[in-house]
Amino acid sequence: MHTQTSPTPDTAADRVPDALELLHNEHKELEALFKLYEFGRDRFLPGRKQELAEILCRALKTHAIMEEEIFYPAIEDRIADALSLVAEARVEQNVLKVLIADIETGMPGSIEYDADVKVLGEYVRHHIADEERSLFTKVREAGFDLSVLGKQLLARKTELINLPDKEFADADVIFGGGLAG
Repeated sequence: MHTQTSPTPDTAADRVPDALELLHNEHKELEALFKLYEFGRDRFLPGRKQELAEILCRALKTHAIMEEEIFYPAIEDRIADALSLVAEARVEQNVLKVLIADIETGMPGSIEYDADVKVLGEYVRHHIADEERSLFTKVREAGFDLSVLGKQLLARKTELINLPDKEFADADVIFGGGLAG
């Protein structure tokens, strides 16, 4: 007797998360990086702190670029109150940019460096809470095709994380990279 096999369902590894899942997962990854830095604050040598801070800053920049290039423009004209919520998110990201610049030019191991990373973590946590509580809820209710938006975000993220450092800095127009000027 011959049994017909059905096509195998997509595995979790094949499935592209929708936009809100992708952003939420990134938020959790950022939180984990901040927790690691906090754990190592008094344990890690300055070089390790700098290495971790560089990973954090690049992850935050990548996240901000994805949001500012794709996510915010896709939603701001289609959701009531989105303009004010997106404006607030952009203001928060501008503060993050200043802190990131301070960290990138700071002295690892100094009290100020650790303070900058701590305050950056506090701002990021606040931004995430606001975004997930207010903006994500409105996006869910608006009936967006979050799958398509997720694919766009993932494609941009993949592009950004695969750039060598120099090219990332040039592509980093949101943070004052070479293409803006």
